[in-house]
Parts: sequence; structure tokens; C-alpha cells
Amino acid sequence: NGLLGAATVGINSGSLVLGGADRLASGATVTLGGGTLESGANATTITTLQLNSGLVTGAGLLTATTYNLVTGEVAGALGAGVANVTGAVSLTGTTVATTLNINTGGVLTLGSANRIGDATAVVVDAGRMVLGGNDTVATFGLLNGGSLAGTGTLTAATYALQGGVVSGNLGTGTATVTVGTTTLNGLLGALAVDINSGSLVLGGGNRLASGATVTLGGGTLESGANATTIATLQLNSGLVTGAGLLTATTYNLVTGEVAGALGAGVANVTGAVSLTGT
Repeated sequence: NGLLGAATVGINSGSLVLGGADRLASGATVTLGGGTLESGANATTITTLQLNSGLVTGAGLLTATTYNLVTGEVAGALGAGVANVTGAVSLTGTTVATTLNINTGGVLTLGSANRIGDATAVVVDAGRMVLGGNDTVATFGLLNGGSLAGTGTLTAATYALQGGVVSGNLGTGTATVTVGTTTLNGLLGALAVDINSGSLVLGGGNRLASGATVTLGGGTLESGANATTIATLQLNSGLVTGAGLLTATTYNLVTGEVAGALGAGVANVTGAVSLTGT
């Protein structure tokens, strides 16, 4: 209930219960190695939260500059700052981190819908995020073989797809493919899909929104054997391939190669286009 001015607080087992707001020093590093940090309804600000194992719980907002989440469960409320997930972490509480990084070896499992703040930038860099329902964030990045799984839809203003697997669903917004190969097994609701380099592989039928405009500026759209319907295909450069029928209202073919199968609609050729498909 009093104040603890220690710069280093280690909770290896047992529980530390905060009986009031800001019971810990603002410059403290709090490391959990198997115990529990219980904030109650009390807001607390520290410098670093190091969750090696154990449980962070309580309704009071726990704010740190950096959250290093290695293993354990966050059942409480984490504030602004930078969160780095590098192991198996369960988020049954909430985080409004400014940036949420899920790095190599990191698996963040969301216990239900709306676990992440709407203003959070989420980056899955060779890690894995598992949805537990619908969630909205500011931006979403997937790179270096990362993956998105689970149930529900993750909605962001922008999706930067730079290599990985999307088995969960992505909502409306703008999606940009720039490097690597991104496999879309879930649904992508974005109405603007830009493939500037790299490849977007459709892992099933109608993975893209029927109202989407797909613009290729050097990359590859690979439909596999899956039929897909969109509003507009804009081929400025790059490759459209796959046996699955790609149907659009309008095909604007400026430069590049169509090695796949285009369906009914109006096709406008205004540059050098190779049709090795149909």
C-alpha cells in the first residue's frame, strides 16, 4: 500500500498486489519469472515490463516505455509504449501499445475480440498472431514469413504484406504487397490491393473483395486453381497467372503478362501486353 522506490523489481513466484496508484517507481524495471503482478484498479507507470513467465492482471492501466513479452499471460491492461513478443504469450486482457511487434519465435494469442487498441501499429515479423474475434488496429504489417491465424477479422487502414501466410481474415482498407510471397488463405476485404513487387498467392476461391481494384506495378498475382471476382484489374506491369478464372468488370492492361485466365468483362489494352494465358 506504500511506495516501493526500487529500480529493479523481480517477481519470481507469489504475487505482488499494488494497493494504490503508482506504488512502483516510474523508472522501475519489473521482471516476472513465474509470479503475478496484480494492479487492482490502480494505474501504474514504470519504465520496463519484462514478462519472462507468469501473469500480469488487474483493471488498472499498467504503462511502460517497453514491454518485453517472452512467455506468460497478460490478463490486465497495458498502456502506450512499444511491446515486443518473442515467445508464447496469451493476451486475455488488453494492450494499447503504440507499436506491437511479434518477432521471431513470438506467438501472440488473443483471448477474445478487441484485445488491441485501435491506434496500435501491429508488425508480425516472422512471428504469429492468433485472433480470438474481430479486432481493429491502425496498421498491420506482415513480413519474413510471419502468419496471421484465428477466427474473426483484423481491420486496419493499411496492410503491408511482405511475405507470410494470412489464414485469418483481413478487413477493409488498402493492402500493399511489396516483397516476398504472401499466401492469402483467409479473406482480404481491402478495396484497394496494390502488388508492386513480390507475389500475392490466392489460397482459395474469392479471397479478395468483389469490389476490389487490384493494381499490379511489377509483382505477381497468382490465383492457383481458384476462381476470383473483383471490380477492376489494373495491370501496369507484372504478371497475372494461375488456372483459376479471374473475373473483373474492367481489365486495364498497360504492360506485363497475362499467363492466367481472365473472365468476362471489358478489357482495354493500352501498352505492350503478352497474353500467354486466356
